[in-house]
Amino acid sequence: MTQSGTREARIVAQIWQALGIDPKTTPEHLTLGEIGMESMFAIELQQGLERDYDIKLTLNDIKNITIKNMKDFEMGKVEVFRQYTKDIRIAREKLSKIKLLFPTRVTPNLIV
Repeated sequence: MTQSGTREARIVAQIWQALGIDPKTTPEHLTLGEIGMESMFAIELQQGLERDYDIKLTLNDIKNITIKNMKDFEMGKVEVFRQYTKDIRIAREKLSKIKLLFPTRVTPNLIV
């Protein structure tokens, strides 16, 4: 059960209020960006997570946080965000190693 007095619960309550949503009726798969989080508010959340929890996310990462992630955070599951940042970092490292090769010369198909 959510402890309304926790710092995490207060942060999430502010987010729900700022976005004007009811977390009980909002689908959990929706992201903060999909429900209209403005950049200024995303920056505030980004700075707060970094300052208070040593969790570093880009603005795009913030906007891709789901309602489910926020509910977990509200319940005190800060590790959800830490794992999210770890997963993003791993994915970026793997993607940076992929080399796409595009042909520089196109050979026309021969039809016989």
